[in-house]
This record gives sequence, C-alpha cells and structure tokens, in this order.
Amino acid sequence: GAYELHKNMTVRLIRSLSYLQADIQIWTDVSIENRFFKGLATPVMKQVGEGLGEKMSNAIIQGLATYKKVALVGTDLPELDSSYLANAFEQLERFNIVIGPTLDGGFGLIAVKKFDSSIFDGLVWGGPGVFRDLIRNIGKSNLDYYLAPELWDVDVPADFARYQKWLRKS
Repeated sequence: GAYELHKNMTVRLIRSLSYLQADIQIWTDVSIENRFFKGLATPVMKQVGEGLGEKMSNAIIQGLATYKKVALVGTDLPELDSSYLANAFEQLERFNIVIGPTLDGGFGLIAVKKFDSSIFDGLVWGGPGVFRDLIRNIGKSNLDYYLAPELWDVDVPADFARYQKWLRKS
C-alpha cells in the first residue's frame, strides 16, 4: 500500500541523490527507531515543531547552523534527481532561495542559503495555493528566489498510475 510506495520512493530518491557530493539526511515525524530507517545508510533526524511549516523551518535552521546551503525535498517527486538538485545548489550562488514548484500548486523542493521562517506563515498545506502564497511571503521577506523547473508529485491515485508508467519507462 501507501507505506510500501513511500519506502520505495525514499530508497529511489536516496539512490539518485547519492551521486552528489552532499550530505543527505532523512527528516521524519515518525519514530527514528523505525526498522525501515535502520536499514538505510542515511542519518535520520526527528522533525520538531507543531505544523509542517514549523518542522521545515526548524530543519532548515538546524541545517544552516552546519552548512552554507540546505535543501529540503519531498520523497514523492519521481523526476527529482541529482542533476535537478545540483542545479538548485548552483542557483544558490546567485539567489537566496530556490523553489521547485509542483504541478498541483505546491512545491517539492526548497533550497536556501539565507532564510526567514516567515516565508511559511499562513500557508495552507496541501492546498492549491501553497506555491503562490510561498512566493508572496518570500517577496515580503525581501529575499530573492529562483524557480526551478516544475515537477509532478505523487499525491492521489492518478499520480500513482502516472508513477507506475514512469517507472516502466525509466
């Protein structure tokens, strides 16, 4: 079911991103003692915060305490690969934030070198206006941004059918 799909997409993403010269971490709100995570050679971190925006902010802030550039990516983005992420990091040479929008009005990647947690204020997660509202908030924060190419994500049964077709071709 959905759990198996999530596990498969997570493994595929880690494998794809392993070609980068970057540290990869998994951030989750489930127990980091989960057997699936223990089988991966990737550090697992516990998300902290009330809602998704606070959890993402905390992960970014913690990442920027160690790294000059940080990217958060969803595991449900079949087309996101090492070249997509490498391009995002390259764009951070010129911009403070890189956003990878999704076809459904959300975003699947946010990469930053400078950050203001207010960019997540008021976002209605899962709704069709998330990307639009994020861009509005970034504008209010006076941080510049780059839009990476649009991606599709796997959220509903039609997306799953598309994913299965995509897997057969790749």
